[in-house]
Amino acid sequence: MLTALIIAFVILFGLITSYEDYSKNRIRNRWILLALGFGFVLTLTMGLGIKTTEVTQMEFPFIAECFLNAVFAFLFGYLLWYIGLWSAGDAKLFLAYAFIIPPTFYTTGYLMHFPAFTLLVNTFAPFLLFFFGYYFIKSGKLLDLKLLKGLLRFRLIMSLALFVFGFSWLVEMLFSLLRIPLNFFLLVVTLFVIILGASRFLKFKLTALSVVLSVLRLIFDSQRVCSSGFLLNFVLI
Repeated sequence: MLTALIIAFVILFGLITSYEDYSKNRIRNRWILLALGFGFVLTLTMGLGIKTTEVTQMEFPFIAECFLNAVFAFLFGYLLWYIGLWSAGDAKLFLAYAFIIPPTFYTTGYLMHFPAFTLLVNTFAPFLLFFFGYYFIKSGKLLDLKLLKGLLRFRLIMSLALFVFGFSWLVEMLFSLLRIPLNFFLLVVTLFVIILGASRFLKFKLTALSVVLSVLRLIFDSQRVCSSGFLLNFVLI
C-alpha cells in the first residue's frame, strides 16, 4: 500500500511539473513545497515504525539517513546550479525527488547518506556527453582551433595531471571524513564539478592549488603513491 502511494505521488508530481515546465517554462514553488511536505510526512511515518505492509521496524537512523540525503541533494543541486550546469528549477526538482523517494527504494548502487546520487546518475548519465558539448559550445571554445591545438601542449597536460593528482587526494579525504563510500564514477564526477567551478571562479589559482596539494600528497601519502596499483588508477582517471 505504501509503495503504491509513493509511486502514484511520484508519477502525479512528475506529470504536473513536466506540464508546467513545458507550457509555462517554469515550475511553481507550490508543487515543490507539496512534494517536500509529502516527503517529510513519509519520512516520519516510515521512521517512527508505523506498521505498513512494507515497513515495520524503522528507527531514528532511518530518519537521519533521509534528512542527510535531502541535505546532500540540496547542496549538490545548488552547486550544479551555481556553476551553471542546470537551472534553479532542475535543482529544486532534484531535491523534491530525493525527498519523496525513500532510501529503501534504492536496491542497487546505494551510496550511504546520499542514495539520491544514484537517481541523479541514472537520470542524467545519458546526457553527460550533451553537457560536455553544450558547455564548450556555449563558451565558444569548441570551434577555437587554437584551443584544440593547445589541448595537446605539454603544459596543459601537466596542469591537468597535477589537478587530478592533488584534488583526487583531497576528495578522497573529504569523503572519508564524511564516511561516504567513494567509487570511481563519483570521483570523476566530483573532479569534473570542481574543475568547472574552479575554472569559472578561481582561474589562474587552480594550478597553484593543484601544485600545493600535489606536494602535500607526495609528503603525506607517499606510501600509497609508490604502490603498484596507484599508477594504473591514476591513468584511468
